[in-house]
Amino acid sequence: MRPRLAVVAFVVLTVLTAALVPALAAAHPPENSEGWPPPQQQGTYRPVPLDRWGYPLRRPWAVRRHPRLVRVWPTPPMARNARPPVDRGPAPAPPCPVTPPPPTAEYDDAAEPEPLPPEATDDVLIEAVEREILRLVNVEREREGLAPLLWSATLAAVALRHSHEMATLDFFSHESPTPDNRTLTDRLKRGGLSDFGAAGENIAAAGFALPQAATGFVQMWMDSPGHRRNVMATEYRFLGVGVVRKGGRLYATQNFAARVGVDL
Repeated sequence: MRPRLAVVAFVVLTVLTAALVPALAAAHPPENSEGWPPPQQQGTYRPVPLDRWGYPLRRPWAVRRHPRLVRVWPTPPMARNARPPVDRGPAPAPPCPVTPPPPTAEYDDAAEPEPLPPEATDDVLIEAVEREILRLVNVEREREGLAPLLWSATLAAVALRHSHEMATLDFFSHESPTPDNRTLTDRLKRGGLSDFGAAGENIAAAGFALPQAATGFVQMWMDSPGHRRNVMATEYRFLGVGVVRKGGRLYATQNFAARVGVDL
């Protein structure tokens, strides 16, 4: 009879303990020094088997006695995704302030360089046309496998003088009305060439614009058999070109020579 009473008493005591412990724990929830957790995140209860020293067992199924009730608090929201701080080194220094350049003086129209006079501009363009004629002539010679011609300042001066005479005296011919410059030989000797060997001359006059004048003159000479013969002659090694502008008309002269021996 006594063992039965003991069993009944043990069962009653266990039921009362299981009913009273949660009620007491809910009535007096534990709090830490920081007041965690807040009321809206109160923990829940679940049975966790403990050992004799109060630590949770790793194998709760091996425990035969009734487990104790341990309150488990939820993880704070901010701690769930928390990451360890990353050392990014010292903060970069702020950029140095950029000092604006000092204000410059106002634009003065009077300080603008004056444009070149029309005569000076024409001289520059005409000189470029003379050099371009030499280049185009050498292009035509290289197509035929001939050696290029060399520029001669002495021949260029003689050619320029004859172009100037044609523009000033209003004639177009290889023979000049001036007695001292009547023929090409006279003009070469007067220009200081004592030993020129073989020599030839091409002349042309047209109303070309200065940028296209070189192409136009060379094309005219290449279309004429006599002028083309001078351009393609193998005995010539030097070339001088002189171009003069009068009004809207250009006068061009080419002088060829095998040698350019100059009297000193």
